[in-house]
Amino acid sequence: MVDQAGSAGMKSSQVNYLYFYKWQVANKLVISAGLNFGYAFRSVDMNKLGFGDQLIFDSNGTSPSDDPILYNLGTVGYFDFKTEVLAYNKNFRIGFSVSHLNTPNRSLLNQESVIPMKTSIHGGIRIPLYSGPQKKEHMAILYPSFVYKKQGKFDQLDLGLCFIYDPIMIGFWYRGIPLKQNVRDNLSQDAMIVILGFQFSKFEISYSYGLTVSDLGLNSDGRHELFSKYNFPIVHSAEKKKREKYIPCPNFMQK
Repeated sequence: MVDQAGSAGMKSSQVNYLYFYKWQVANKLVISAGLNFGYAFRSVDMNKLGFGDQLIFDSNGTSPSDDPILYNLGTVGYFDFKTEVLAYNKNFRIGFSVSHLNTPNRSLLNQESVIPMKTSIHGGIRIPLYSGPQKKEHMAILYPSFVYKKQGKFDQLDLGLCFIYDPIMIGFWYRGIPLKQNVRDNLSQDAMIVILGFQFSKFEISYSYGLTVSDLGLNSDGRHELFSKYNFPIVHSAEKKKREKYIPCPNFMQK
């Protein structure tokens, strides 16, 4: 996998190799563990930078610069590692990941500018609202879930609750830490998101509306998103299907 990005003269590229392995540790419990090895490059396009001394003599900023930082900027390359573990069965999932394990230094000035280690834990549980003896074609399901992330002094908690009645899905997400105060001594809360969607065996479409509830969202009208997905069927041989039937996928729409 190759990622490329660029902004305001900064250019970055990263090559990643991902490896995952699954194994069944109990009758209906699967653990999936993975490693992500990456190498990144960062550089600066000098033609897109402007320095103060260039503007003194030329309002267009085209005259040469004598700023000493110009001669210290260079290209940097660094390794970046990530690992993650996921345990799941038909009714629950719990996962943990750590990014930037080696806290790489990405400074372009031969100084220290490390990327702090980022940790994340996420989970969810599938709660059928019917447990009777009859097998129903459509079943109501509640699916509460959470995601907690921390990097350096920053942390974030997302709490979600979805109601599914095949094929209808209605969800609500809250982003913030209700018991924690921010630097202004206000409760740490960021956004609320409402989701409405339809999920079928091969096709899925959903609409979400997000409203920022922090001070940053006082002049915001919210954000609208439309999402669609189509699953293309892949034909497997009978032998491959036999091997894979012991590795269930976390599909919470299943009855």
